Amino acid sequence: MSDRAIKLGNPLETDYETYVAQVRLKNETLLQEARKVVCHLPWVEKLEDAARGDDLSETRVHIATTGSDGRLEKKGDKTSPLEALVLVEKLGTIDGITTEVRQRCTETLEEFGFFGQLEIKDLSRDKVSYCQSYTPPQAWPTIMVDAVALCEKNTDLLRQGREMLAQEVGQGKSGVKIISATQNRLSEYRKITGTGKGSFKGNAVKHFDPETGTLFYNQTQEVKVGSVKYGPLRSVQMFLALRLLQFLRSHSQEPQLVHEFPTNTKEKIQALLDHNALKLTAQNAKDMDQLYSYFLWCFYLSEHSYSIKQETAITVPDPQLFQENIQSMMRLLQMKGY
Repeated sequence: MSDRAIKLGNPLETDYETYVAQVRLKNETLLQEARKVVCHLPWVEKLEDAARGDDLSETRVHIATTGSDGRLEKKGDKTSPLEALVLVEKLGTIDGITTEVRQRCTETLEEFGFFGQLEIKDLSRDKVSYCQSYTPPQAWPTIMVDAVALCEKNTDLLRQGREMLAQEVGQGKSGVKIISATQNRLSEYRKITGTGKGSFKGNAVKHFDPETGTLFYNQTQEVKVGSVKYGPLRSVQMFLALRLLQFLRSHSQEPQLVHEFPTNTKEKIQALLDHNALKLTAQNAKDMDQLYSYFLWCFYLSEHSYSIKQETAITVPDPQLFQENIQSMMRLLQMKGY
């Protein structure tokens, strides 16, 4: 896959709205290219063989992507690997269990070096709203919320997986648990938005300074430092995901409605408004959209400086504007929105 469509330069040389639009266009172009070629790559057949285990004669597999790739927001400085979401109609077993089959699938993808983060979901057994990479699995419904097809083969499995998410959210106490997990993450990221400080595995982490506009970014340390990723960006993502999950729960008999919500953040804001699922004023929704683009641009600044110059700390061009935008974002995040 090539980058011929758009060559992204230094974010400082372009206004934030234009730059974010260019990143989105680049992501759309790369996804279109990927869908044409991925199914024909040699590791796909090997992945299907691995998924059958020792007891299935056949099973179907779909390869999707999620996260910033699914949201069409990845700048592509190789600081964040392509996220793979493998949806399997039914995983085979070895001696009656799927653990080794999952491992074989993982090793197949790692062998070809195509992906970084990896999630495998068995649609016949797994709760798709839970991330299977954790032991025990943890509720991470945004993996499916932000999933888009990476190949043209068996795309019905992606549609099935998204509808399964809607059904799981609508189920009694277990659905409430999924929503509560998202609410808790929103609260965590909202705190980081206000202070720039978080924690990782018990260690204090400073991601940015809201007063000076200094952004910290380092992907080589054991403790990841993520600039505005774990504050403003994650907060908006969780804010919108929470509203979407609540909407799906209130329409539990219509799981197909999940397909009416795009993965891209800007489009998701509008779709939630259109479905009366985001009870913000039109101006507040517009403000959230613009602030998200601004902070996404700030994140691209950090990625660019780290990738090109290995700089782990930079200051935004207008620290006063940064501080004001943090305050505006905090005001929006205090609103329930439903």
